[in-house]
Amino acid sequence: MAAANGPVATPVAKAPLVASQIRLRARERAVPPGKRAYLTVTVAPCLGRQGEPVRLRVGKRAVAKQNLGRTCKAHFRPRVGHRVRFRAVIAADATYVGATSDRLGLRPAKAAPAKVGPKKGPKGGSGRA
Repeated sequence: MAAANGPVATPVAKAPLVASQIRLRARERAVPPGKRAYLTVTVAPCLGRQGEPVRLRVGKRAVAKQNLGRTCKAHFRPRVGHRVRFRAVIAADATYVGATSDRLGLRPAKAAPAKVGPKKGPKGGSGRA
């Protein structure tokens, strides 16, 4: 004899989350003294991601946060006073799995070396003898 406990709820299958790719790039790896680095984060796939927050991390600490634009990119301008390694992180949402970028190392550039070569005369010289 079967027990009649009423209607049985059938589990609803959730759609699997889609994988995310996140890429962190720098315009220059060596930043001139007193200047800021220019970092670009790109997230794919892009559908429905506009406005989602992306965090820039150094180790476990988040140092900046930007929202994704229409092209699923975010730009950061951190100061680089010493060698530092950055990562970009985007959290999971209802559609996509969270992702963390590879590490990107930056360093301050060395001061430009003094120019070596013959000194010009007092007028600067025209190059002719």
